Amino acid sequence: MLTNLLPGFRELRTPLATGILWLLSVWILFGDNLPRRTEATGMMRRFYELSDQVGPAAVTASATFAAYLVGGVLQISAGNAILSRIDMRYERLVAKPGIRLSRVVQGHHLTAPVFDQLEFAAKRIVDPESDPESIPKRFLETQSIQLSRRVISQLDQLGTRLHAANVELYEDHDRLAAESNLRINMAVATTILYIALSIQISPWFCCGMVISVALLRRGQVRNRQANDVLIQALLIGVISSPAFEEARMVAEAQDHLGGQSNLD
Repeated sequence: MLTNLLPGFRELRTPLATGILWLLSVWILFGDNLPRRTEATGMMRRFYELSDQVGPAAVTASATFAAYLVGGVLQISAGNAILSRIDMRYERLVAKPGIRLSRVVQGHHLTAPVFDQLEFAAKRIVDPESDPESIPKRFLETQSIQLSRRVISQLDQLGTRLHAANVELYEDHDRLAAESNLRINMAVATTILYIALSIQISPWFCCGMVISVALLRRGQVRNRQANDVLIQALLIGVISSPAFEEARMVAEAQDHLGGQSNLD
């Protein structure tokens, strides 16, 4: 029963936690502009009267639901284009000399070892006659890099296939993805909160953005680990990739045509 409840809780906690932070930030910025109970008129007076009638429990439940709605609307994914650009620029800055450009550009979706394994598997498909002990050293323009890029672009499809093929592995992926989503959205929400606090109370609250940056980095790490589960499931044969399937068909067709030409 607990395993059935956990996925639902994962879906609930991120919009609820971040929604509370978003509403708190709005209250810090504009709370002083709200009229007090004795000064309220019109709609605000009706809100105060309604809160007296329904009681604090109902008010708390309504505020929680409002926070969930706000968090759900403002929620962003780990694959957000802006976050991906920020992460890729960071990877470019910290990349050691000699690191291949392909790893910097596409590797921010995966951890480095898994990205290399994916690239090697792609090379074996597009060039099956190569030495098995060789290490892929081609650049972005090569077929193996292009095939790896296509596989990475199909991570959502791989997740759906893994859910159908192996529930336990999918649970590992889903847990890591949910943790990534929570950390990334908390990073954005806490950034807004620290800005609101620095405006209304003290600029020193901007120092708290260090925590937001740490949360963002942790979220990106968890996102890579979640994607690693999908790629490892692909590499060990639990699931298949549409990109790999198409590449194998093309390679087999080329071999067949080559064999016919040799016979002629």
